[in-house]
Amino acid sequence: MEKYSGNGSEFEFGKNFTINDQLTLAPAINLDVGDSYIAYRAQIKAIYQINDNWLTTLRWRPGIEVNENQSVKNKNHNQFNWEFGYANDQFSIIGDLEYRLTHYDDSEGDHNFWLYNVVASYYIDKHWKTYTEIGYIPRYNEDHEKDEMEVRYRMGIKYTF
Repeated sequence: MEKYSGNGSEFEFGKNFTINDQLTLAPAINLDVGDSYIAYRAQIKAIYQINDNWLTTLRWRPGIEVNENQSVKNKNHNQFNWEFGYANDQFSIIGDLEYRLTHYDDSEGDHNFWLYNVVASYYIDKHWKTYTEIGYIPRYNEDHEKDEMEVRYRMGIKYTF
């Protein structure tokens, strides 16, 4: 019997702290559930509002993955993101550049990588928003071929309290 199933779901719980009119700090805890693992990630994000519509962010997200396969151990990482984008009351479009430093026993720390995403969102109301994401990401394989990339497409809905 499998402990985990599905193509993956991600849940994030956090709070925004407004420092001033332009700067917000957003700590959060993130849970990513996949077919055979659960990943636990903490994060801190600084959001800087350049003007009424343009913004940029920096995020640090350390994480650890717990796999149901007992032979897979010590899958932890440090992730750094820089985002830049446009947002108004109806929609947003934001580019995301991510670098991940992996500390996996199976790759002996030699599987660090970049990925690129563009996320477009439409605000239904002040709580609900739909989104779609297109990313250019590394394909994970046991040989750790760094040059093998693939396109990822995600879509979903977010609720903000």
